Amino acid sequence: MDLERIEELLRTRPPGERTYDRQLPDLQINSRPVKATIRARSGVPVGWAAAVLAFGLVCVLGATMYGPWHQRETAASATPAASATPAASATPAASPSMSGNNGVLLATVTPKVVASFGSDDLKGLVLGPDGAAYVLDDTTHTIYRISLETPVPGAKVPVLVAGQASVDGQGVIGNPRLLTTGGGDVLVLDDANALWRWHPAAGDNTGRGTLLKVNIPDNATWGDGVRAIGTLLVNAAMNLYNFFIVVPSQRQVLKYPPAADGSGYPTAGRQILLSVTRDLSNVTDMHIDAGHVFLADRGKITRYTLGLADAWTPPGETALGSSPEYTRLTSDNPAMDLGTFYAYDSLNRRIVAFAKTNGALLGQYRAASGTGLFSALTGMFVIPGSAAPTLYWTEGGSLRSAALLSPAQTPLASSATVPGRFSATGSMTTARSIATSTLLEDGRVLITGGAADNSAELYNPATGTFSATGSMTASRIGHTATRLSDGRVLIAGGTNTPAAELYDPRTGRFSTTGSMSCPRYYTTATLLNDGRVLIVGGATAMPDNSFAELYDPATGKFSTTGPLPTAFDTPSVTLLQDGRVLVAGGYGNPDDPGGLYLSLAELFDPATGKFSATGSMAIGRVMHTGTLLQDGRVLMAGGGPAPTTSAELYDPATGKFSATGSMAMGRDLQTATLLADGQVLIAGGHAPYASASAELYDPATGQFHPTGGMAAPRVQHAATLLADDRVLITGGQDQSASAELYDPASTVPTEAMATAGPAFSQYIVKPGDTKATIALAFGIEVPDLIDANPQIQDPSHLEVGWVLNIPPPGWHATPSPSP
Repeated sequence: MDLERIEELLRTRPPGERTYDRQLPDLQINSRPVKATIRARSGVPVGWAAAVLAFGLVCVLGATMYGPWHQRETAASATPAASATPAASATPAASPSMSGNNGVLLATVTPKVVASFGSDDLKGLVLGPDGAAYVLDDTTHTIYRISLETPVPGAKVPVLVAGQASVDGQGVIGNPRLLTTGGGDVLVLDDANALWRWHPAAGDNTGRGTLLKVNIPDNATWGDGVRAIGTLLVNAAMNLYNFFIVVPSQRQVLKYPPAADGSGYPTAGRQILLSVTRDLSNVTDMHIDAGHVFLADRGKITRYTLGLADAWTPPGETALGSSPEYTRLTSDNPAMDLGTFYAYDSLNRRIVAFAKTNGALLGQYRAASGTGLFSALTGMFVIPGSAAPTLYWTEGGSLRSAALLSPAQTPLASSATVPGRFSATGSMTTARSIATSTLLEDGRVLITGGAADNSAELYNPATGTFSATGSMTASRIGHTATRLSDGRVLIAGGTNTPAAELYDPRTGRFSTTGSMSCPRYYTTATLLNDGRVLIVGGATAMPDNSFAELYDPATGKFSTTGPLPTAFDTPSVTLLQDGRVLVAGGYGNPDDPGGLYLSLAELFDPATGKFSATGSMAIGRVMHTGTLLQDGRVLMAGGGPAPTTSAELYDPATGKFSATGSMAMGRDLQTATLLADGQVLIAGGHAPYASASAELYDPATGQFHPTGGMAAPRVQHAATLLADDRVLITGGQDQSASAELYDPASTVPTEAMATAGPAFSQYIVKPGDTKATIALAFGIEVPDLIDANPQIQDPSHLEVGWVLNIPPPGWHATPSPSP
């Protein structure tokens, strides 16, 4: 058996995989239902005898080939504690598993700015041997020392700068590239592959110290692109430590033992650590402890023992609820197999805590919604504390910190209130459905169409009342209303008409403008950055409605553009931050490759007037929503043909869609409104009947969570974000004249929620859950669980990501009176 085969066997986790094709209508893949022939996964245990045999063989080979690694090195590493005797780490203990499913341990951190820099190009961060933070600023080619001690935390002093000479006259340091620490030193690798040792002055808190060049004779062989450096302390009294470096040009991690007198690192002692060479050009971090090397590479963390990748793995998609992409790694304890790892998941913008010994999940931490933090972390370390560990990290031109308080386990979370409340406001003058609601420049809201007549009205948030305004030139249902750059509102299409008109808020009157090339019903209209309006989709009288149209306010005329590759009827259309327009889903031509229910997506470029293909959604969606998030991604939620709970995210940077958390219930024809804090309010829609429920999507966590419910079920209603951050909900099915306001700053008791009962808590369904295991975990009966959650009445229907209401033990639904 060759070494590569042994490495592959050790990398394989006990639950393996096999594939098969089968029609499974209720199968969940990445938290979304799939109703098609799919390739599914099923667990197949690996033969443990083979694994044990392979491991034994690895140990024999490793001991023979890599003698220095079979002798245990000292347990101390080069990641120094904040003091000589740090307090024990307040690592959160993992909560007991619930039927084999640990749930998602989640907490939100409260960040503080420790120090700010004039540059946002901070490339490195380490905790120095003197308990201070050292930050590498790549713009100024300077390394700063930042005090973490009271009474003046955050005081920063430049200690090293490119061109600075060593105290022994051995040269000047180049542009610093990488940082690490070793014993009592801060080590710097410059752009010429020269290694430098900064030794802080004993007992000094002002940034004084000495700079020396470290002698490594063969450093010229490392070539360009060194990815990471690290150390492992071997003699604290003499300040001796091994030096490790990731060298992609040699496809190796190299280890340099120190000279006995500490003068440098002789080439003769150099060792290679990987038994099988590999591509290391994408390594983003390295951690060393006695006996193990951990590499963060291509989003994964691999542990190497005796030169081989072993079976240790950090938390993955099953434990976390979404697939991680780890790029940074640190620990609160340098000893082998002791303490906690903290890894930065750049894809999901979170810090994940897990046990060194077995990779078991201990917690995950996210920044508060709307802060934008944890999106571009460039360095990190953790200091233990008696109450909680403290995370320090560099991001956005600042050194920041946050206490990592013990996260509560999501399945057991319970709250007397949930954020967000709906309340009644004045009623419209006319009942309306499939109407439009448009925020005007003065803060009022224009309501048009959706009724049997051509009336329109205005909502005044200051008084909470509606009042009539001028009438449209034609009666319209299923039309569009778009506020133009000059404050006027373009009304286009609707039932059986290609006509368009303009509303002028200054006069309160409508006037005709140019007409579209054909009637469009349930179409979309998007204001472009250049002031024109893009019209896409909608049921038309034309045999081919794959052409879009552009309205030019300067001329008052429409012109065709496109075409799209197929008819896009009722798609979601979203203006991206770069000015392009994303068109996704909707009804297509059943004779075209995309089929009737489109998963296709296209990008419209206003500069060329052309559409081009981009990534496709995981499933076909019609009557769904597409919402631009503050970070530039687009949330796709719900839709038909049967109302789905699934949602996904489009990333313009990659042109791809990816799965995200699922809604509590299936919805189509719902509204989705981006709130000021970055969350998205999902309200009403078919579920499969008109629903009064609402929920919030948090981009920071990628999850939906409960919010207050509306006073009445609504579908085909309208939602508009007001200037004061509240949301106006108007009309809906059965041509309701009622309206209500959603206030995200208010809270509502759980017992007041439309679908919840007294003292209900909420639980997010995880992979592997069944109604029986959930009921058992919370000490309730399955029938009571079903009574509290009508959406799971179907015996086989339980979707990952659903938010379930958990009644208290002994609760029973009040029976309906007999007829």
